[in-house]
Amino acid sequence: MRVVASSLLLAAAGCFEVGVRATREVPPIPPPLPGAVAVIEDFRAQPGCGDEVVARFRDRRGRADRSPGFLGIHLLRDPADPEKFTMVTFWAGPEAQKSFAERCGPKLPHGDLPADLADGPIAARVLAVAAR
Repeated sequence: MRVVASSLLLAAAGCFEVGVRATREVPPIPPPLPGAVAVIEDFRAQPGCGDEVVARFRDRRGRADRSPGFLGIHLLRDPADPEKFTMVTFWAGPEAQKSFAERCGPKLPHGDLPADLADGPIAARVLAVAAR
């Protein structure tokens, strides 16, 4: 596995640790350029299901990975609350993200993880990359 700097920076910020260790070679995520967007989805797993979220993420179908304009994905886990997660995806632009979201429909985060693991709503926000 190659280490992705943006994951480490998020972890170093003090709130989250990287929640997934890949079992396959993970290509580096190219740094998003201005014009790109980051989608940040906060959610809680059902009580006792945090490790299952990580396992299903690791084995996800990867629909996003094959979508036009997809740049990368990170699953972050709160070390103080192992059922609290944040998923961050990077897209080349808002059109690519919107197209993927329309194809996915309202599924637990990112269309790749099953809704049976969620405990409550998913708080999602789309932010524009301002600089790198």
